Amino acid sequence: MVVYYSLSGNTAKVAKEIAAGAGADLFAIEMKRPAVEGVTRDDLVSLQVPDWEKYDTVYLGYPIWSHFAAVPMQYFVEDNDFTGKRVVPFSISSSTGAGQSAARLRHSAKGGKWLKGFSFFADTGRDEILAALRKE
Repeated sequence: MVVYYSLSGNTAKVAKEIAAGAGADLFAIEMKRPAVEGVTRDDLVSLQVPDWEKYDTVYLGYPIWSHFAAVPMQYFVEDNDFTGKRVVPFSISSSTGAGQSAARLRHSAKGGKWLKGFSFFADTGRDEILAALRKE
């Protein structure tokens, strides 16, 4: 399963490449209104993946907002139980790396075996994405 939040489309592009390369389902965290600041849980359409319990590996994709994972992804991690799941975070940034974003998500999570994951720039191409996936 690839769960992602994308504001500008860059994270969606990478998430779709990972899903295709891993043969995984996709779930987009959607907002009722586009926003970067002041995001609350009420702004989100849904944080619940149908049949969540059937997935044993979850890729979590998010843009970096001010050196942290985008708030919608933080809410997703807080609201779901990752016990028994292998979690592979991946971040998208236009200028900075992932920083401690994955560690902060892991700290907020209920369970899961969290792997190092990936950090991509917004202009990362398909070949680089698939090469990173093969190393995982």
